[in-house]
Amino acid sequence: MTFRSSLRRTGRHLLGRHSLTCGVGQTMSGYWVWSAQCDCDLRWRGAEFSATAAYSAMRGLASDRDSTYTYRPGECDAESLWPGVPVLRKPVRRIEIPRGLRGTGRVVACDGSLRSTDGHAGWAFVTNAGWSRSKYLPFEGANINGLELMAIAQAVRVFPGGVDVWVLSDSAEARAMTAGILRSQRNFRNRPSWVLPGSLQMIVAAAVRGVRIHVVEVRSKTHPLHNLADRAARNLEVAA
Repeated sequence: MTFRSSLRRTGRHLLGRHSLTCGVGQTMSGYWVWSAQCDCDLRWRGAEFSATAAYSAMRGLASDRDSTYTYRPGECDAESLWPGVPVLRKPVRRIEIPRGLRGTGRVVACDGSLRSTDGHAGWAFVTNAGWSRSKYLPFEGANINGLELMAIAQAVRVFPGGVDVWVLSDSAEARAMTAGILRSQRNFRNRPSWVLPGSLQMIVAAAVRGVRIHVVEVRSKTHPLHNLADRAARNLEVAA
């Protein structure tokens, strides 16, 4: 249905200048959902497999020749527009992953990297829907256990409440620390010096929000999705 035919069918939209409030949300499964609402109360929504397609669909609504429209970026009201569609809480980048690894986005591989040869320190996560985030930190004073735990904390931070998430980690220390945090949550007291600021709070906040976190042991260099997180943490190319 085009924008023009929608307006004529309702009979409520007078030709003239109108404003569209638009928003895009990243779903856990890998799709971008979008919405557009006119100041005449008409509303459109859709889902695309790329951000480019989502923004293109929204822009296409403003092409009616009989009216002039103002595009105002806005927030995506995902909860009411797409009930039951888990939308990520924080924006992340999308990478291409092998088709055989693609899934619902409920599996996330986490890893840290500490490299003395060039003073590199970093963490990263990659979900099986292709969402990824990585960050590189000052090498001085960095600890691999802290980087591994921060990768887990940053990963669970982006998931909406009420979902099960399987976290893949090859760090026994980070897995044990995460399990301890989840058991005690806000009463957790035993924080070693290697725990980076904010990581404990992010894990607790995710649990309180209703993210059901399942920490899974993987051996280093043995799981394809974890290998992608390893490369991202080491600042290497991760695209398939």
